[in-house]
Amino acid sequence: MSDKIYILTREENDYNQHGEYYETYFIGKPTLKQIIDWTGNNEEYAKWVLNGGGRKDDEDVWYNLRE
Repeated sequence: MSDKIYILTREENDYNQHGEYYETYFIGKPTLKQIIDWTGNNEEYAKWVLNGGGRKDDEDVWYNLRE
């Protein structure tokens, strides 16, 4: 039985946006600490990302996590 792969991407909302950017992958669902360390955001935001992420408010950068 193999673990699932999760892909973390980043999107930017600025004038020169080119779309969604690959950040990294995880073998198995990442931990809260891994998301905090990778994104540099707080625990609340990391929980958001662990549930799929996406743009939450009007932030300029946001993350998506896909299986």
